[in-house]
Amino acid sequence: MYIMKSITLLISNLYSSGGTQRMVSLLCNALIEEYEINILVNNIIEKPFYPLDDRVNVVDISKDKDDFFRRSIRIYNFLQKHKSDFYINIDTNSVLYYSLFLPKHTKLIIWEHFSLENNYKKLHFTLSRIYASYRSHRLVVLSEFEKSLWYKRYKTPLRKIDVIYNPIPLNVHSEDSQNKHNNKTIIAIGNNIEVKGFDLLLKAWKNLKTEWSLKIIGLPELEKNKLVDYITIEGIRNVKVFGRESDISSFYKNASIFVLSSRKEAAPLVLLESQAFGLPVIAFDHISSVKEISGDSVFFVPYREKEKALKDAICSLINSENLYLDYYKKSIENTRRFTINNFIKSWKEILT
Repeated sequence: MYIMKSITLLISNLYSSGGTQRMVSLLCNALIEEYEINILVNNIIEKPFYPLDDRVNVVDISKDKDDFFRRSIRIYNFLQKHKSDFYINIDTNSVLYYSLFLPKHTKLIIWEHFSLENNYKKLHFTLSRIYASYRSHRLVVLSEFEKSLWYKRYKTPLRKIDVIYNPIPLNVHSEDSQNKHNNKTIIAIGNNIEVKGFDLLLKAWKNLKTEWSLKIIGLPELEKNKLVDYITIEGIRNVKVFGRESDISSFYKNASIFVLSSRKEAAPLVLLESQAFGLPVIAFDHISSVKEISGDSVFFVPYREKEKALKDAICSLINSENLYLDYYKKSIENTRRFTINNFIKSWKEILT
């Protein structure tokens, strides 16, 4: 008699428009036919932002969020009750506080969506990552560069570390990935002004004299209002700010260039999505994992020059259709590696 294996995942929330939430939903929907799946979240406030199969059980564990010991016991009891074969924790910075007690039959898998390269230096985060390195059955990271960092900094055995690249989850038709230079629109996507460097992008944009427009998408309401106020005070023209959008494809379809002005990143899904739609990408050169997933397909600019470098790169792609066409072709070619089938296959190998 076949007994379905059980998976429990832990993620802070399913209700933002981030790449992590999208990947969790994608994985759960792909595995639900073969596994019983539970997701533990800190608060159920609405439906998940991304579609999630009704058979996935979402559980609120916020009751004891201020009591470390009680919460750990509750999670242990949940894993025991549901006979969870695998417990997937999404963040090593907090894994110590959510994975202290585990049943003997439950294997801890860490799925790290943040980069060690520019991660927070707080002591309790470092202790949590040391614990994760020691306690985990497998550690899943988003790039070979991150794998090398875990080995160098925490002596995590290489046999425990798996690299699984985020796939492109959107269906892109050939007509949607054509040359879009004539759209005269630049987009940037993210949910945090500081991390995503939207302030740097706006300073660069302010000094541009162009008829093109800039759209910034994905900010929560408070961050959105903050950015709108800044744009108004500084008198920056031809900029529109959008909140969380479920139909992100329409922005890709109608854009010309994607700008990744981030100060920190792991392996940004929005970069790959924009390339799938044929958008040339401009990004800073200081993030190793971004270089790994994009190779020479991205127009990299020096981070030390920040606003000036962004401004000059945008001008170059706006004013040279030949250069634009070159990066358009590179974008399309780069995305062929990042398929959903490869992503699911790699996960199933870990979950056997």
